[in-house]
Amino acid sequence: MRLPELATQMALRTGSIFLVKVIGFFARIVLFRMLGSEGIGLYQMAYSVYALILTVIVGGFPTAIFLSTARDRKLGWQLFKGTAIFLALFGIVLGFYCYRLASPISLLLGDPHLEFALQCIAPAIAIVPFLSLLRGYLQAMEFNSYIAVSEIIEQLFRIAVMITITTAWLRFGVPYAVGASMLGAPAGAFAALCFLLIILVVSTFRKLDFSFKTPAWRQLKNPGVFWFILTAISILATRLIVPTSDFLDAILIPNRLQAAGMSASDAISVYGIITGMATTIAYMPSFVTFALIYTLSTKFTTDWQAGRKDRFAQRTKAAMNVVWLWGCGSALVLFFYAGDLSNLLFSNSLAETSIRYMSLVPLLSGIRELSMIALWGIGERKYLSLG
Repeated sequence: MRLPELATQMALRTGSIFLVKVIGFFARIVLFRMLGSEGIGLYQMAYSVYALILTVIVGGFPTAIFLSTARDRKLGWQLFKGTAIFLALFGIVLGFYCYRLASPISLLLGDPHLEFALQCIAPAIAIVPFLSLLRGYLQAMEFNSYIAVSEIIEQLFRIAVMITITTAWLRFGVPYAVGASMLGAPAGAFAALCFLLIILVVSTFRKLDFSFKTPAWRQLKNPGVFWFILTAISILATRLIVPTSDFLDAILIPNRLQAAGMSASDAISVYGIITGMATTIAYMPSFVTFALIYTLSTKFTTDWQAGRKDRFAQRTKAAMNVVWLWGCGSALVLFFYAGDLSNLLFSNSLAETSIRYMSLVPLLSGIRELSMIALWGIGERKYLSLG
């Protein structure tokens, strides 16, 4: 790929991710001012359940589908169709059980007020898995413009629904307002999914030949299918750690704070300050490195498969230099200006200490993601699971 084309895609992805992050960042600030620290704590506790269930459903399928499609487009299309049916059905089933079991889950988290929020997030569990898979497939086809627009559409719909309904339901109490804020996720995902499906039907099918006459059952014998499944499972093993940790934090942190003498309300407020306020600021600089990695992920795979190892090494080295420079600079800003950032965005200094502890997040997360994509590109999956 020529440098101008790569630069264009990089600019497109960076611009879209920057816009999405900025919209979400300021929406989170508005939400914090509406719900307060206790409301944000409840929001984060409910979201930890959603993130864990979503990770279990989606796993590494989006990444695996774009890697498989980058290797073989016809096989990638067959894998996409089969996986889409599986994720759609699995998502609907788990979304249903999340709604029905909202009360026991809320008791497990230690706060029955979470029941309504868990019920409101259930529709997103049915929609987002298929949306993530579709984006992974379109990424392999290098339709970055469509993906960028869909992300902006999703964020705009999510924020609009979240702010509107939360404002209307505040008079019913914080638990209902938190549930209202959860409704933005399924609304945004549904809008983005409709957009991408229209694009896929109207544009993609006309430009690409997806005919494949080999019977579907014979495709199961293709080595690429087993590579796809192994890749998805391996990525799931690496990505399951963070949401599982967040879910356990949502259970343990408020409970231990209450055991130390805090009231339930104060314990949830402290949890909201740590996970809702400080984390939001700490991860904000990561949009640059994530955009770079997202753009180069397909290029790494295609360069290695085509035997262009020198180009692969050059791109990896250049990307790592960007990650180091941006990560170190962001860490210094977060560490020395933590108090100013907390006062500026939340009108208090409650998150100052937590921000300082998280100042290395942009650097470490960027190195982790870039290393993971580079290793997947060369087929070294075992090291990721070990890491």
